Amino acid sequence: MVFKFIKEHTVFGLILLACIVLRFIPLFDYQFTLDELSGLDRTRFDSVGELIDKGVKIDAHPAFVQVLIWYLTKFFGYTNWIIKLPFLLFSFGAIVYAYFFCLKNFSKQVAIICALIFSFSLVFVFYASIARMYISGIFFSIALLYYFFNIFFLGEEKKRNYFFLGLFALLSALNQHVNALFAFTVCASGLFFLNKNNSKPYLIALAITIVAYLPHLPVTLYQLSIGGIGIGQGGWLPKPEITAVLEFLQIIFGTGRTYWVFLFLIMVCFVINKKIFFNKKQIFLVSVFCVNYLVVYFYSVFNSPIFQNSVMLFSGVAIVIFVSSLLDLQNKIVFNITALIILTVLIFKTYYKKDYFHQCVKTVFEYQYERTFEHKKNYGEENVYPVFFDSDEVMEGIYFKKYNNSFKYKGSQDSVTISVKHFSEFVATLKTDYLILSSAYPVFQLVALEYYPYLIENVETQAINYKLYSKRPEDKNKTVEGEAVIYSANYFDKKDLEFKNALPFQVDSMNEYPFGADVPLNKLTSKAGQVISLKATFKLSQKVNDLRACISINSTNKDIPQIFDGGSTGQFLMKPDSTITVYANSFCGTPYKKMKHNSKCGFFIWNAAKEKFVITDFEVQTIDFWPQKWNFWE
Repeated sequence: MVFKFIKEHTVFGLILLACIVLRFIPLFDYQFTLDELSGLDRTRFDSVGELIDKGVKIDAHPAFVQVLIWYLTKFFGYTNWIIKLPFLLFSFGAIVYAYFFCLKNFSKQVAIICALIFSFSLVFVFYASIARMYISGIFFSIALLYYFFNIFFLGEEKKRNYFFLGLFALLSALNQHVNALFAFTVCASGLFFLNKNNSKPYLIALAITIVAYLPHLPVTLYQLSIGGIGIGQGGWLPKPEITAVLEFLQIIFGTGRTYWVFLFLIMVCFVINKKIFFNKKQIFLVSVFCVNYLVVYFYSVFNSPIFQNSVMLFSGVAIVIFVSSLLDLQNKIVFNITALIILTVLIFKTYYKKDYFHQCVKTVFEYQYERTFEHKKNYGEENVYPVFFDSDEVMEGIYFKKYNNSFKYKGSQDSVTISVKHFSEFVATLKTDYLILSSAYPVFQLVALEYYPYLIENVETQAINYKLYSKRPEDKNKTVEGEAVIYSANYFDKKDLEFKNALPFQVDSMNEYPFGADVPLNKLTSKAGQVISLKATFKLSQKVNDLRACISINSTNKDIPQIFDGGSTGQFLMKPDSTITVYANSFCGTPYKKMKHNSKCGFFIWNAAKEKFVITDFEVQTIDFWPQKWNFWE
């Protein structure tokens, strides 16, 4: 019996084995993301009750994952691989359930295609090792569909199906609120399928599930009362664009243009099978995704933004299964070719093109400590000073203990990482030969280069931005490239800039806006995530604080606000030759796509204090800042 089962599912076994091997290769190298560290920060409580009250209620998520990692840390400490292991197991469980779901409801061919997508598509690989609610929610959602279909589409009215349906609905609700929405829509749809045989056990299962959830209800209501994470609520999440669904589908099927491969293969399948029709199972899968998508989308647009690709994965599993069902090829040769194409494309995209092992396994939050210990050992404990822009006491406690060492540094809690003025003053007085910056915004990097002119190490991945600077002349030959400058213009190399005056330009105290230049935004930039930088140098008779270099982006679209960024002389230090260099940076963030082709970028000097001075330099650059991070999902 066992041998027969293995023989029947050999291909799936090989797929699962390959998936396990690839996800376990970096098992002891996985490092925590910021989201995981946030969860770990809320494990320092003595009881589950205190955890719920102080560690769960203040968060935006239900209790399941937080309670799970609380128990893991109590028994095993903060060892990375142990905390991540249950979530890797969830990812394997999701693949197993997806395979057998498709096997029972469609065919072995569909099951293999579905297993390939869940095993090797980048988004499922990426979230598999992250100890948060995403991969667990994917597992719960697929398992929920499995038992729901057993009852209502396959007529398997066994008690265990009702039990596990209720269990996975409850786990979904305790896992993440959007996951709870998916469970609700699936379970509510079951009311339309009731008959005299299944109505009683189904309603009992739902009632028990609801009662089991009631103790968590006060937590949910409290979380809903404290506001959201949208920009309008003081958070960071923007409203989704109308094209968000297309971007989401692009991501779940491998990112980039991989979806074209699936579209082509589906068309080939239609031609070979000579039929285009959808059965009720496929219609249900598409419907449950659409309902979830539309609820989340319209809630995000008209109330408070909650739409993220990560939380749409819970209902997105239905679309993955649906697309897999369209590739039901009975011709073995054609199917084998199709499966091989999908396998090759997904592995190529995930592990080569996106370079998952190098880009995602290690994160800046641990790497900055790990690498800094090495530099201090090599260059001297007191000769290297680190400034970590993404670090806090939680990371310090975990990683100083892990590496059994410590050092002085400036972190996110220090004004040096928040204020350009304080950073300038700090770097100007620093006595060490080496300076480390991690996750530093370009303006801080530009200031650092004035005092530490040699960048001798630059590590950039999707999850790491770590730089080592030196002021030692003997390190000049060791310099490496920093972030790419994709556009550079000044008065002597104007390119597309339209200057109003010549340099050097002397300004009297009567002129408030003495100097400037304009350029279309799409001439400067090409994609979101890039940073527009203005560098202006002034010669002054004395230090003044309110002389500004400014960037203003104006859109012809009235729905888009004007973007303004500026740097003042009060933020930077005067040099011995009476000159002062001021930097202003503007990040191409959320509104960029709407503004790119209908906006003009203006650069100007604002003499707010009505001072006399001379402008000696005026330079504009576009910096391709951390493209591995901002463009990773494209």
